[in-house]
Amino acid sequence: MSICKHCGRTIATTGYWAGWVHAEGAQHRLGRCHTDDSGLPYGYNAEPAGEPCTFSCFGYEDGAA
Repeated sequence: MSICKHCGRTIATTGYWAGWVHAEGAQHRLGRCHTDDSGLPYGYNAEPAGEPCTFSCFGYEDGAA
């Protein structure tokens, strides 16, 4: 378990092939952050602090960490 760097919710890894998913909140078991939790537009992935954003995350394009 870890904390999502985009929305602050608890996230868990589901294995190498699936990456991270939310462990609580409106996006429970989903890989994208809920806009109400993050304050960001839809498209940010559940990812822990200290890891670079994956290609499918909006943070990959804008440099969010």
